[in-house]
Amino acid sequence: MTNSTPGVLTLLRDRTRGDFTASNGAQIAMRALGERALPGLLDAVQRSDVPLQFQWEAVNALAEIGASAVEGLIAVLTADDTAIEQRWVAGEALGYVGSFHKASTVALLRALTHPDSEARRAAAYALIACKDPRAVPALLDAINDPDPEVGLLATKALRHTRDASCEPSLRAALASGNCASRAAVKWALDALTDSASG
Repeated sequence: MTNSTPGVLTLLRDRTRGDFTASNGAQIAMRALGERALPGLLDAVQRSDVPLQFQWEAVNALAEIGASAVEGLIAVLTADDTAIEQRWVAGEALGYVGSFHKASTVALLRALTHPDSEARRAAAYALIACKDPRAVPALLDAINDPDPEVGLLATKALRHTRDASCEPSLRAALASGNCASRAAVKWALDALTDSASG
């Protein structure tokens, strides 16, 4: 536990209260801390003894901090001793940060090749929210991941990029039958077709 964690946990608790005054005050205090809250927030995300509700508040706070939270979140997502739930919380935070700050895409692409399938799943899931066309080549590779869930999530991420350049590769994957989910690939192709015609 870092020195800043207890204060940050108190603010996270207050942010989840039904009392508007306490919640609003905690949000203002967290914003005033800015990047100084980063170690405590990252600690809250990776600890299994922190209530999940507090962790989701930490995700929102990390998204407000932005791009400087990326490397710490990737470290949580890819650490060998990170529990599955905490990998997903870190992935959710990276996706949320990535929807505003494209710096997380590069870090998530590294995690997409991690040896642990849960880390790859969390990275592919986070890339859905990023909607970054720079991820297309790696996502096209990931649709053939040995873990079918990674392939399915990668296909969903491709759909959300709405990048027409991936259409030929998706059609080839569909024709080969090697992709994780034919239905997901068809769904992605439908979205690309709709996007091109609309």
